[in-house]
Amino acid sequence: MTKLREPEKVALMLALGNTKKEVAQKLNKSVNTVENQTQQFYRETGSRNLADSTRKIIARHTGMDIDNILKKIMRDAIVICLVAFITYLAHRTGILEELKASLIKFVRK
Repeated sequence: MTKLREPEKVALMLALGNTKKEVAQKLNKSVNTVENQTQQFYRETGSRNLADSTRKIIARHTGMDIDNILKKIMRDAIVICLVAFITYLAHRTGILEELKASLIKFVRK
């Protein structure tokens, strides 16, 4: 992973909920410098706002688009919920052992 540049640090700290004053204090800078670095980052990346700049930082440092990351997380969450629901139904209907046996056969194929 590449090292964060100062304007990226500022943008990420703002994205994490810090105020410009808090960012300035943590980085030992003036609020004016923090504002200038934020605007510099927006110009450099063509970002329109903080959310857009955060997406671009994540993409730059992970090589992944945040929308694809979120889609994968949602897909995984849906699968987990479905498995939990099927397990619950199997337990309630008394076919849990049958379901386990079927899954073991399926996995071994």
